[in-house]
Amino acid sequence: THHTIEETYLYPLLARKMPEFRSSLPPSHFRKGNSKGGKSKGEQCELIRQHQLIHEGMEEFVEYLERCKRKECELELGVLKEKMDSWGEVLMKHLDQEVRDLGAEKMRRYWTVEEMRGFPI
Repeated sequence: THHTIEETYLYPLLARKMPEFRSSLPPSHFRKGNSKGGKSKGEQCELIRQHQLIHEGMEEFVEYLERCKRKECELELGVLKEKMDSWGEVLMKHLDQEVRDLGAEKMRRYWTVEEMRGFPI
C-alpha cells in the first residue's frame, strides 16, 4: 500500500518539477508479472524500479514463511536470511535515495514552502 500511494499520488506530483520522479510509463506497468513488458529500464523512475525489486523479494520471503507455516518445509534460518538478503541491498539503497531526493535541501531547489504546504498529503 505504501508504494502504491507513492507511485500513484506522490511521485507524479513531484515529477512535475523533479526529473528523478519522472517515468514515461504508468505505475500499473510495474506491478507483478509486468516487469519486462518489452520496455527498457530507462523508461521508469529508479525509485519505482526499486519498489518492484523490493516487492519481488518480499513476496518470495512471505511465500517461504507461508510454506513453513503449512509445514511443507522446515524453517531454516539460513534460508530465511538468504531470502531477506535478496532484496535487502536494494531496500537500503532505496531508503538512502528517498532521503536524498526528498531532503529539505533538494526540495527547496524545486518547490516553495507554499507549494509543499499545498501537497495533498
